[in-house]
Amino acid sequence: MGVKIKELLSTHPISINELKGKKIAIDAYNTLYQFLSSIRGWGGYYLTDESNNVTSHLAGIFYRNMKLLSYSIWPLYVFDGTPHNLKGATLKSRFKKREEAMEEWKSALESGDEVTAMKKAKASTTITEQIVESSKKLLSLMGIPCITAPSDGEAYASFLLTSGVVWAVASQDYDAILFGSSRVIRNLAVSIKRKNAAGITESEPEILYSDESLNNLGIDLRQMIDIAILVGTDFNEGIKGIGPKKAYKLIKKYEKIENIPELGEIENQHVDEVRTIFYNSGTKEVPEIKWGSIDKEGLIKYMCDEHNFSRERITETISRIIPTSQNRLDSFF
Repeated sequence: MGVKIKELLSTHPISINELKGKKIAIDAYNTLYQFLSSIRGWGGYYLTDESNNVTSHLAGIFYRNMKLLSYSIWPLYVFDGTPHNLKGATLKSRFKKREEAMEEWKSALESGDEVTAMKKAKASTTITEQIVESSKKLLSLMGIPCITAPSDGEAYASFLLTSGVVWAVASQDYDAILFGSSRVIRNLAVSIKRKNAAGITESEPEILYSDESLNNLGIDLRQMIDIAILVGTDFNEGIKGIGPKKAYKLIKKYEKIENIPELGEIENQHVDEVRTIFYNSGTKEVPEIKWGSIDKEGLIKYMCDEHNFSRERITETISRIIPTSQNRLDSFF
């Protein structure tokens, strides 16, 4: 998911304490995929309640955002709206890959291969309407605002940043840079543990400043968008055989796609339309956004009575956060 330009960009570690008091727009779908992929039980099954409703995402949303609130960080979740017509091919491709992964997951379970089963289960992750609505309800009970974007969530989150509504955009992808975000935060959590061949590692938050990366590369945003088009985005396939380094060299030499000689397949890349999607996605109205208070009783009922989470753990977490969070709300606004 997202454009593959990581190796061209500069990032810096950032302490969670440095984000105190900051309003941050979070790419909701990107975050939900993280939770649904990583929070699973034996064999790769989702966590569920007694009614067999998926709850993996609810666990992730609740505990991560409680930690963010405890650090005086103000999250705002931006959900995708109606996808652009050019994104149709990407969505179909992703759906096909998830269906294939689902079948491979079932086969791995039948053969008792738990390692493969977990891997394929994660690859089959799908966000349903029920997952989206339950996420929005939980965030509302936590006093965290949600917005449904006109189209792409990262595009609208970037618009909120350029409009001064938030300080940064949080996403694991890099598309926000192409949409004009000046600051993008990855690994937005107090601590993220990841398992690899070397064992368990912790991923700390990191920040990317677009101006720094563009200056280091000696290009502007329009040229970075052209690089992304050559590599491939959610809205076009890209040119076969061109990765980020080669794309950078071409744009650095020729300045823009139209100047590159003998560039095959370019007529199928919808260059001007993709440029418009990233660089000028249309005038938007700045919304009025308010952070609310934590609804303790509502949260306990929703998480424990409706979705069977541990009452002791949920109550303890809420009680630990509420005294300071309510004081911050009064002083902040």
